[in-house]
Amino acid sequence: MGLIILLGGVASARANAQQPDAGQSSPAPPGAPADAGPPQTPEPPKEPSPPAPPGVPARSFPAPAPAPPPPAPAPPVPAPSYGNSAQPGATAPSQGPYQQVLGPYQRPPPGGAPKPELDERPTFARGEDPHRHNHDGLYLRLAVGIGGASDSLTGEGRKIRGTDPSSNGTFDGTATGFATATEIAIGVTAFPGFVIGAGIYTLNIPSPIADDAAGFQEYEFLISQLELFAAVADYYVNPKGGLHFQAGVGFAALVMGQAKPEFDRYNAHAYTATGAGVMLGAGYEWWVADDWGVGVLGRLMHGWVGARDSDAVDWSHGMLGYNLLLSVTYH
Repeated sequence: MGLIILLGGVASARANAQQPDAGQSSPAPPGAPADAGPPQTPEPPKEPSPPAPPGVPARSFPAPAPAPPPPAPAPPVPAPSYGNSAQPGATAPSQGPYQQVLGPYQRPPPGGAPKPELDERPTFARGEDPHRHNHDGLYLRLAVGIGGASDSLTGEGRKIRGTDPSSNGTFDGTATGFATATEIAIGVTAFPGFVIGAGIYTLNIPSPIADDAAGFQEYEFLISQLELFAAVADYYVNPKGGLHFQAGVGFAALVMGQAKPEFDRYNAHAYTATGAGVMLGAGYEWWVADDWGVGVLGRLMHGWVGARDSDAVDWSHGMLGYNLLLSVTYH
């Protein structure tokens, strides 16, 4: 019995000699930081175990497994990125199929290609002004020109005396001459290219001469003027073009100058005759600014007027003017 107890004590002492001391930590693997644990209280020395008796095999125990290495330190967390801004020292996030970026949505390019840099600034394109070189809105026409005039006039009165007694009491002839013309009109555009308005049209004859009146030789009058106050319409075939046609109708007035007969025959007095008149014209204009155009205008104007002078002679006129004018138009 005593022998068995002795053998057990020897085996226990050998086992304790092979096991590491619990107060000492196992060495850290290479590259791993040393684990500085809490301070250990030194244990009292242990008494050695008695040796095993001869003939009794020693009891062996397996070596303890080495301690696992400590976990590797976590990688640094990158700074957040907002849109295209980047903070100094921040690490760019890894590219992947999905990445959250503040701003408008952009579909990722196929095949992992880099995203193109888009210029998100708004672009502006200047459109064409719809009123430029277009006949619309306010209409204003000024024109001046030259041409000729023909006045078919008759007079009846007992004071009319000619070289032929048969012509006494009657004057029947046609006065013609050089004439100047003017025009001013204002209106509005009823629809593109079509203008309605009002205008004043004049025809000035410096010295109309009648040389075909029976019983009278050359019969000359002083300056005479026909005026037409008319409602007018002007039509542009193309609202952006220059070809146009105009027409007007209204009140006409003729200021007839005093006559200068030869050989002291009957001297007609000056008077003003009134009646009706019409105007027709056609022209072409070229743009010189956004709303201004210059052009040429051919115009016919006719007036039917009549009056009685201070000698109780009744006069009637049919005056026709034909002129070519230079026009300036705002439209």
